[in-house]
Parts: sequence; C-alpha cells; structure tokens
Amino acid sequence: MTKFNTINLNELKSYFKNVVYLDIETSGLNASLYGNKSKSEILEIGAIKFTDGTPSVFHTFIRPKFGIPETIFDLCEDLNAEDLNNGIDISEALFKLSNFLEDLPLICHKGKFQHAFLTSYYREHSLNFKNEILDTMELFALLEPYHKEFNLDYFIKQKLSGSLNYEKNRALEDAKDTILVLNQVLENNNITIFLNDYSINLLNWNWLSYLTNYSTHVETEKIFKGSMPISSINMKTERKKIGNLKLIKECEESLKDIELWKEISPNYIFRKAQYEVTKNVRKSINQKAFSIMEAPTGTGKSVAYLLPSIYSALHGERVFISTNTKELQNQLVSKDIPNLLNAFNLNNKLDYKVIKGKNNYICPEVLDDLLKHSLSNQLPDRLGLVYLHRYASNGKFGDIEDINQWVVDNFNLKPVVTLCNAGNDGCDINSCSRLCFYKESIEALDDTNLIILNHALLLRWPYKQEIKNVILDEAHNLRDLLFEVYAERISSLDIIKLLDEIVSKDGQGALVYVWRSLKNKENSSIDKIREYISSAKASIDAIGKVSKENMNLLYNLDISFNKDFANYSKVLTAMKILIEDLNLVYRPLKKLIDYNNLDDENSKNKKGIILVKKCDKLKAIIDFLNSFIMPEEEFKCNGFVCNKDSFFWEAYIKDLNPANYFCDRFLKTLDSCVFLSATLKTSGKYEDLKKALAINSVEDKQTIEITDIDNTFDLKKRAIICATNDNISYDSSNFISYLVENILKLTSIVPGNILVLFTSKNRQENFKNLILPELNKRHIRLYENKKDVVHLKDRSKKSVLIGSKGFFEGIDVAGDGLNCVVLEKLPNISPTDPLFKKLISKQKVDYAYGEINEPRVLTSFKQCFGRLIRTEYDFGYFLVMDGGTNSRIWSKIGKEYPGVRLYHSSIDSIIKSMPNNYKSWESMNFDKLILETKEQLATELKKVNFKDYKILEDTLNDFYKTKFKEKKLTKSINLYIENKSINAYHESDNSQAYLKNKNILFSVLKSLI
Repeated sequence: MTKFNTINLNELKSYFKNVVYLDIETSGLNASLYGNKSKSEILEIGAIKFTDGTPSVFHTFIRPKFGIPETIFDLCEDLNAEDLNNGIDISEALFKLSNFLEDLPLICHKGKFQHAFLTSYYREHSLNFKNEILDTMELFALLEPYHKEFNLDYFIKQKLSGSLNYEKNRALEDAKDTILVLNQVLENNNITIFLNDYSINLLNWNWLSYLTNYSTHVETEKIFKGSMPISSINMKTERKKIGNLKLIKECEESLKDIELWKEISPNYIFRKAQYEVTKNVRKSINQKAFSIMEAPTGTGKSVAYLLPSIYSALHGERVFISTNTKELQNQLVSKDIPNLLNAFNLNNKLDYKVIKGKNNYICPEVLDDLLKHSLSNQLPDRLGLVYLHRYASNGKFGDIEDINQWVVDNFNLKPVVTLCNAGNDGCDINSCSRLCFYKESIEALDDTNLIILNHALLLRWPYKQEIKNVILDEAHNLRDLLFEVYAERISSLDIIKLLDEIVSKDGQGALVYVWRSLKNKENSSIDKIREYISSAKASIDAIGKVSKENMNLLYNLDISFNKDFANYSKVLTAMKILIEDLNLVYRPLKKLIDYNNLDDENSKNKKGIILVKKCDKLKAIIDFLNSFIMPEEEFKCNGFVCNKDSFFWEAYIKDLNPANYFCDRFLKTLDSCVFLSATLKTSGKYEDLKKALAINSVEDKQTIEITDIDNTFDLKKRAIICATNDNISYDSSNFISYLVENILKLTSIVPGNILVLFTSKNRQENFKNLILPELNKRHIRLYENKKDVVHLKDRSKKSVLIGSKGFFEGIDVAGDGLNCVVLEKLPNISPTDPLFKKLISKQKVDYAYGEINEPRVLTSFKQCFGRLIRTEYDFGYFLVMDGGTNSRIWSKIGKEYPGVRLYHSSIDSIIKSMPNNYKSWESMNFDKLILETKEQLATELKKVNFKDYKILEDTLNDFYKTKFKEKKLTKSINLYIENKSINAYHESDNSQAYLKNKNILFSVLKSLI
C-alpha cells in the first residue's frame, strides 16, 4: 500500500457523529451515459466513518475497463496503473461500499460530483443509492463567500499549516483532508449567528439540521470563535523586494538601468522596442496627441504603456487603460501595476482601480428587499440569495465577475443576479445608505487617476468623470467591437424578464408593489394586465418556434431578417402579434402612471419611480420591434438569431458606419489616445485601422504613426510557417480524421508540446472525441482549458492543448515547452453572416469579399502566430492544416513576416523536414547561450581540476543545464570531451550537433590552462 492508502485514525476528530466522509477519484468528469465507452470510470474510493465517535476506514481501487487519460495520473499523486489493474471490479466495490456506508449521511467536498457518479454507477448495477450527501463545498461558500476559489486544494492551503499541505487527489487522503478543513471552517465561524440570520431562508437545505444540532456533538472545546477576518481571505504571497528605480519624466530612460531592474527581475533584459513604445506613449500623453503603434510580440508593451501612465497619474493626469479581455485587466491590477509600483518604491503612492458597468455589481439594498420577501417569492434558488447577501452585505465585495464559476452554477445565481445587480431599476446609489461595494467604487473614481476598464464600458462610459487620456490596449478588437457596442438589440429573455418585473406569475412585480397606494386605478385590473403578459409570452415563444420550422440546424440560426430568410413572413407575422400584445400591456400601465403622476420628478414614491422605468423600457422595446420589422435601411443591418435547441431568439439592428459614432462621441472628446496592439498593421501600414475607426476624421488632432518598431525576436531564423496542400478542405467529411492522424504524427516528431487552434467549436469537439483514445494509448495528455496552458511549459510530459477563438490571444508559453502551433484553417469570415454580407454588398470593388475579409484574417492570423514565439529563445513551426486556395491572402501573410520561411507542401513533406529543423534550432540556442555566458563559464571552470576530463565534462553540462533552465528551456544537447576535443550530440537520438560557437568553448578552456 502507498502512503495515501493508510490513515492514522488517532489524529482525527469529527464534530458530527454517525457520518461518513467520502471521496472518489475518477477517470474524467462524465458521470452520465452509463454503459457507454465515453462515460468516465470510478478508479478509487476512500471513506472514513464515525460511528458514535469511533472512526473506521474503507478504501479500494477499481479495475478500469477502458484507457485512463495520462492527465489523471498526473493529477492523482502516486496513483499508478498497476494499483488500478490489481483493483476489484466496480460491482464488487459498490457492494462492499454499500455495506460500509449503511444509511449514514455522507460528507463530501464537491458533493454533487460524487453524487452524480455514485447514483449513475449504482443504477447501472441495479443498486439503489440512498445516502444523503452533505456538500462541504456548498457549506464553505455560504459561510465564507468572499473566496475566489472553493476547491479542496485552496482550502487545504488556507486552513491547514505546513508546506506539504495540498490536495493529493487520492480518495482516502482527500476524505481525511475534508475532515480537517471542515473542522477549521466550523471553528472559525459563528454558526449560531449565521443560523439566526438565515435559517428561515434555508429550510430546505440539508445542512441546516446538522448545523443546528452539531454543537451538542462536540466532545472537545466549544468551537464558536467568531467570523473569519477578512485579512485571511488571500493566499499568502512572498513579499517582493522593494526596488531602487526612479520614475522620471522621461520614464523610458529608466529601462536602461539594467542592474537595478535585475534586482527586481533577474531575467530582465533591455529591449529597444519596449523603450520606443514607452517613449512614444509618453509623448502622446504629454503632447495631447493620438498615436498608433504595433508593438510586436515580446515588446513588453504592458510595462511600456504603464510607466508613462503611472508617471502621468502621479502628476495629476487621469489616465484610462482599456483592454479587451478580463485576463489582461486582472494581469494589470494583480501583477503588472503592483510590481512596477514596488520596483519604483511607489507603494501606497498611487490609487488605481478596475471599474465595470453597473450590471457587474451587486446592489445590497435590492438584495435586502429580495431576502425579506424571499419566502413569498418563487425565487430561482434561495441558497443563491443567501450566498449573495453574505457576499455583498458588508460592502467589501460586490463584483459579480469575482464570484467563482462553481458558485454561480451550483446556486443557480444567474437569474438571481439579474434581480439584484446595480443595473436594476431599484438601485439608486444617490439615495442609498447601505454599505455598497459598487457605490464606494464609483465614489472612489473622483480620487483615482489610473483607471482600468474594458473597451465596451469605455465606449458607453456612464459615469461623470471625464475621459481625456486613453491607452487602448488590444486595439485591434475595436474594429468589430464598434458594430456590437453601437447596435440596437433585444432578446426574448430581455422581454420576458421585463414583463415578470412588471407583474410576475406568482403575484410579484413593480405594479403589485404600487397598486394598493394608487388613488386612481381607472378601472384597470392587474389580472387583466397579467393576461396580456401571458399572451405576450406565448407570442414570444411562437416567434422562436416558427423561425426554425422545417430547418435542420447544426448551429444557432443567425440570418439577415429579410425575404431571403425562408421563414421571414412567419416571423414577421408573429412579431406583429407580439407588438400588439405588448401594447396591450403598455397602454393601461401608461394610463395608471399618468393619472397618478408617478413620473413627477419630485415624486418620493420609490416603487412608483421603478414602475415608470419599467414602463419606459417596455415602450423602448415596442419601438425597437416596430423599427425591426420595417424594410431594412440602406446603411443598417437587421439580423435575427435563434437558438437551435430552444425558443430563445434575438433581434438586432447594426449600423454599417459605427466608426462615425466612435469618432463623434468618443475620439473628438479626447486629449490623447494611444492605439496599441501586436496586430494593428496590414501590409505594413495602418490605413485599414484608421479607416475602420475613423481616426483621420479628428482633424485638429496630431496623429503619430509609429511604424519602425522592430520585432524583438529573430523570426526569420526561429519560425517556419507552413500550409498543407493535400487538398482536404475543412468542410469535407474526412477532415477531422485527417487532422487527428497528422496531429498524432506530430506528437512523435515535435520535441515540445502542441497547441491546436480551431475556428469552430463543433470541429474542436469532434476532434477531441476522436483523438483522445489515441492520445491515451500513447500516454499523451489532452487539455482544453486556458488555465491548463501551464502544462505546456513542461516538455518532459507530452501534451496537446486545444482551443477555439478565445485561445487566439492570451496563451503565453515562454521557452521551448511549446514549439508547434497548428491552426485548423485560415480564420476567414463567413460571407453569410448578416453584418459581413451587408458590408460586402456595399463595397464598390470587384474584390468585395476580400476587402472585408483580409484585414480580419491577417489580424487573427497574427494573433495565432504570436502564440509560438514568446522569447528570444523560442522556435518552432506554425502549421495551417487547410490553407485554402486564396493566394492573395498568403501573399499578404508573407509580407507581414518578411524573411520568414513560408511554404505550401504536403503534410508528409512538412513532417519529414521537421526533425532537422528542430535540431538546428536547438543548436542555435546552444550557440546563443555559449556566446552570452562565456565570462560566467570561465569563472565556473576556474574551480575545476583539468586533469580529470570527466569532471570537466560534467561541469560543462551542469553549467549549461542551469543556464538553459534560467531561460525556461530544456537542455537538449550534451557535450563530451573526446580526444581532447569537445563534441556535441543531440539528446533525442545522439546524433551529431553542429555548434558554430564551439570555438568559444575552446578559447575559454585555453585561457584557463
């Protein structure tokens, strides 16, 4: 037995009698489809039972029937195939487990996961799983809602002392750790106060009776010690050394203080491109100018624009930094800005803040009201309501995006959040007296000079603070984002939500709240309005139904709303009926509001004001639908979306010239603006970007175009771009098989790991299902979550990471762990997309599709290619499996990467050429390292006895192994001293390695002898 199959029971205590703490390990997450090969298997079961305070243990391995993914052996410490193969059959394991469990309640972490597997496998083997499961993950979330993680590993590190405390992902060990962590959580929270505040809302929660009575089971000291202090919610982090750098006006000059930077970051190197970007961002702010800069991958652009932004903010200028992704926002506020303030000894000298739109924050006042009426309301999930109240009530938390995704799913928070976010009509921070995270965030903006936000909020800025200086990072995303930001749209869910907020089926809503206080009801009837609402909801469903009649949809429907749409007339008729139904709701509401003066600006009737807002929104929906069903205007795009699996639908109207709005409402109001990205140029110029964003229309503003920022990396020598010419198109029936076959070949050729990018999630899923069994046979790991990119840094364990468009950016693997990126096809736009179809029709050139498509393809291609080369030592292949037949596109791609080898060939020819190229790159890195470290090598060799060549040889190899590790590289060449000469051989096959700088090694040795 391994160390994780035995437990010292004497060290355990349970605050609950007659319970079982249980954990299972499985081969995956799929508990359904029993009897099907794609179902994940239970591999190990561990349980600790307390019977009247006396503990006993159950543990077993289960013999698998199918292959186990290699990632499972990586995840489960010390688990091996031999133990599993020596395990018992699942039916025998379940029989023994049932006898051990009896009818006792089970305490599990992530209990719904355990419950899904146990019920599924019990049912498959004609057994009845009858035990109640108490989920500690759910308990921890309600008691301590402020954590950003709720997995067992996080809580072990939070609650249990000792460097060896982490989740082992072994059944018995995790069951033990669940006991230890649960004890700590119970001891650190005042359960009595918690129950007094919330028990009436938790009547159906299975933990309630156990918490109510558990103190009578305590055999040790009383455990109520008060609530956990807020200061303990963050993981312990190592304090960085405060730097000695000085932030001067010409802040780019500080980048030359190499030794001072190395005190903070040992691997720091001066980069000319970073210097140039920093200088030009500074000039743009100081000179009140616009600037456009493409900062190639490896520039270090975040630091480059943060330095002048921080300097300006410290000296009274308010600077907005806008990004397109939440990941980059989080990186800026949790890493980049704190690190820079620390490096320049500016801690506590500058306030900086992330700000989001109103809908991203919880409104405690609305939440109080919901909780107060929750017993009479048929709310989606009162556990979710209690969680949110605990989370937001003290004003220290309130950002909805900070809530852990498991919590959102487990407590069904999405419908609850729609009722209590700050965008709700009942939220008014000007009259609110509650402690409120949102209110404090908005008020703090007055004293904040460095504000981080996303592009969508920036373009719709709703707050009073003026925007004058802006850094637009990831600016390439603005081209298409403008169409979305300035679009009008309404969805079926929006309408249903609003109708329920007016009068819901269960007798709630804004009208109900004010009805009794109305003096003049004008013979109106809530029941009648409720009937009209029911009729409107039926019309909403009818639109979703008729839109899909006689259509077999593989994907969601997204189509131009005109006569080309097969069901156009049916949807048009259904929408006209809906409009009339909504008018039947609106007219009596408007009369009630007018007759009772509810829209009086001086009215103090808060419920009445909310009703007025709901009525105004209803009128706006009616007006939009009336516009939508009219013939499409020349410079508008009317589109209709319908979900293939439900009646959900959305209607939208997009302006074909949103850049005009962008220019008039935004650009012309600015003092300075920096457009920055790694992918802004097309064919070496910014003309497409300037046209798409109407930058040239700001006539009184100096616009600086920086076109001479060189690549930090030598792409000509370090990358090869290939496209297959095997004439197998992405839409052919055998394309996925072709892709799987050749990715498997690549895994045996590529020395590092592989990233496979898809333009279609459907093809990605089909690829995964087909390749996974084959990868398992080869002990190769398959990952599909962005957070799993960390596994690509280790090339000792072969991995394949797959992802769609969300992976085109933000995948950053420094070193040689990732040295092959595969793109399944060129990311062309769909000519049937309503917006692109209309834009193409407006082009006055023969190559209309290309005019719209090419800038977008080039931008996406460059983003994907940027995943490959992240440091000056990186190298590898960028391979497009279906390169299409458009030679014009490939010609432009070639111009984007002058000197980079780019060719079309069969996949077999490409694969055949790979080994020699990879060896060449490995030799190039060794040569580069020899050149850079010759002085350090000389110092190290002075310690060596030159009479013993074996010691000298080991010293050389150990030295370079260390240096390669510092560069996040795997040493792949061994040096040998043979006949008083130094020879080099590739580790992969012991073939001769050709080092151009081997003579430097001789010169170093010669100088010491």
